[in-house]
Amino acid sequence: LNKKHWHVYDIEIENEEKLTKLTKQIQNYFFKHLNEPYDYLGAFGSAVKVPLYSLNKKFCSLACAQALQLKEFNLPPANLFTSLCEQQLINPNKRSI
Repeated sequence: LNKKHWHVYDIEIENEEKLTKLTKQIQNYFFKHLNEPYDYLGAFGSAVKVPLYSLNKKFCSLACAQALQLKEFNLPPANLFTSLCEQQLINPNKRSI
């Protein structure tokens, strides 16, 4: 990944059992949706805060929110970041790359 275009954070869960469960949940989600096309309509709708979706397609922040089973998932990237920080799943000051 190009550091200029992506921010990557480790999920911070100290309980090893919870971390293992969440890791499997995320892996299962992405294996289930492997090779689905990108949802440009959904990404646009997320940016303008209008819920627009294409069937069997995902955009990046939607896929991350769904994989983490967040209640609100039509999030633009900045709102997803805020939500993950508020839930203390990531440390905003500690990038992986």
